Amino acid sequence: MNGYQIHIHMFDRKLSAISKVPKVISENKLYKGVKNNTGLHGLDPIIIYNLSKDLNFTIITTIGKTKSDFGHVFSNGTANGAIGRVLDGKANMSGNGRFIVYYNSEKFEYSVAYFWDTIVLMVPKSPKLTQWAKIGASSLFKFTAKSYFYPEIKTFKELDKINLPINTHQTDLFNMNADSQVLNNLRRKIIQLGSNMTSMHIAAYLKTVAAVERKYDAMTLIALYYTDQYGVPLLHIVEEFVRSHYLGYIVSKGFPFLPVINNLLTQYSEFGFCKKWKGDFYSSLILEMQYTRTFESSDTITVTLKDLEVPFMVLAAGLVTSIFVFLIELNMKHFH
Repeated sequence: MNGYQIHIHMFDRKLSAISKVPKVISENKLYKGVKNNTGLHGLDPIIIYNLSKDLNFTIITTIGKTKSDFGHVFSNGTANGAIGRVLDGKANMSGNGRFIVYYNSEKFEYSVAYFWDTIVLMVPKSPKLTQWAKIGASSLFKFTAKSYFYPEIKTFKELDKINLPINTHQTDLFNMNADSQVLNNLRRKIIQLGSNMTSMHIAAYLKTVAAVERKYDAMTLIALYYTDQYGVPLLHIVEEFVRSHYLGYIVSKGFPFLPVINNLLTQYSEFGFCKKWKGDFYSSLILEMQYTRTFESSDTITVTLKDLEVPFMVLAAGLVTSIFVFLIELNMKHFH
């Protein structure tokens, strides 16, 4: 493409396109030029950067001022956010991957899919079993080495029973083809809290709502921010998911370079590059967070006598039982 300039609009979105770059990946020669050329880092900037290198075009990036501004198409055909930038001709392409869904507009088109993800619900992790409830759940060794929890929420039906509000701006979250009383109940539980805290934060620490997120992002965010001092997650991902979508980019209608971009995106996806790039970036975020927690935290985990109270009781009960059985055997031998 001989250095042809392509105008790409991007915005800061948690994990997939962020301004803060982990040192682990910023010094890797494979990813060094990503932020300098795109203004951000993450899977989407990595893909855009590699497209520019492989196709030899120049990236002209505009960075949105608001986070997660995918945009919305209004009934009169106008749009805001990233979609609006493309529709108004201010950008040839939106560089933030989005779910490939219909937006009620024929003025832009999608690239081929380069990844896929599912929308999941997260609930506060089930509490630990009480000390006495643990007895009989395991051998003494396992009991002292492992924590046990009440059963986790796995299905929408189980989620419905606990009457937990679902905090999300996606009012059409459960607008599926299938209809049931459970889905109707969950639809009525959707709320939008006016809070500066994220839904995941409220769910993890206040335990008053269920949160909604893409599954890959949810797993990484939990590992990064929502674990206790022992590394136990504070949130649980409900196994039954809402729905799944392919991810792609939007470009202006009739964009002449879309076919060659599609060809490369297909190769990136089928050859496993997208999965590797995503894995490298997410792993670097987690590694840096673990390093920070390990070397900057002065907290130490201590074991108190109270922690050993029940194990010793179990041991004592076992010894008493053994002595009792031994005495019975002696008594039986005496009579024989």
